[in-house]
Amino acid sequence: MNIFNTIERINRLHVLIKTGRTGNPETLAKRLGISRASLYNLLEELKSVKAPIAYSRTLESFLYTKEFNLELKYIVEIEMNEELTKINGGEYSFFLPYNFLDGRMIFLPHLTNF
Repeated sequence: MNIFNTIERINRLHVLIKTGRTGNPETLAKRLGISRASLYNLLEELKSVKAPIAYSRTLESFLYTKEFNLELKYIVEIEMNEELTKINGGEYSFFLPYNFLDGRMIFLPHLTNF
């Protein structure tokens, strides 16, 4: 699982818990596209940052027992430096026959594999 997917899942999980719309653990795991064990790992991660999470059997939903806000963001920046701008993908040179240059159409079979 890459970090971007994990951040998105945690954000979705937070919104579902905050609104009390998680459903039971099996439903929530399916909704997030993960296994039940992975769901409990995410819940433990949230609890490790002091998220007051509990499960209500009567509501069949995970809930925050007191006010809790969570904001996860990521920024991806590509730093361009002088060395990166000098990277060249190469080139392909070939010579055209003289009769191509006088305006007549010529079929060049060795050039059709591009």
